[in-house]
Amino acid sequence: MFQCVTSSACCGGGTCSGNGRSCRLEDSMQSLFVWNVVSNKFKFEMFQFPASCTCKSN
Repeated sequence: MFQCVTSSACCGGGTCSGNGRSCRLEDSMQSLFVWNVVSNKFKFEMFQFPASCTCKSN
């Protein structure tokens, strides 16, 4: 069984138009189906992944 996760990266720091703005990497939470070795059961757990780049004020 395979699960796909989409992630992103801001290459070279990124550029944004306007004064005092910079490109920043934003994260998202994604649910993955995992095996719990303690309980010997499958369950869903949340994981944080890089998701997108946005322009933010410095």
